[in-house]
Amino acid sequence: MSEVGNLRALGYTFIRQDALDHLNEHYFAPLSGMRDIAAGLLDEWGHDPADHWELLKLMEVELSGALVETAADLMRDAGLRDLRVEPTRPTP
Repeated sequence: MSEVGNLRALGYTFIRQDALDHLNEHYFAPLSGMRDIAAGLLDEWGHDPADHWELLKLMEVELSGALVETAADLMRDAGLRDLRVEPTRPTP
């Protein structure tokens, strides 16, 4: 069995490099400013963010995801469609 076949047998999925680059740029990277917000929250609770760097990294990612999900919900509530998965029909 080839190396790719072995990896598929283990449950791995393969995607094109350009698709991975898009995901890294738009979805996997934390949003700018989220680390500062996380640090502010820790500080507000009386903790020094420097003492909790692992939690700070986790909070940065979670806050980014929450912000994106909230924004997506607001766009849907406003009647906008996600044109990536529901493209508009071409006009005649």
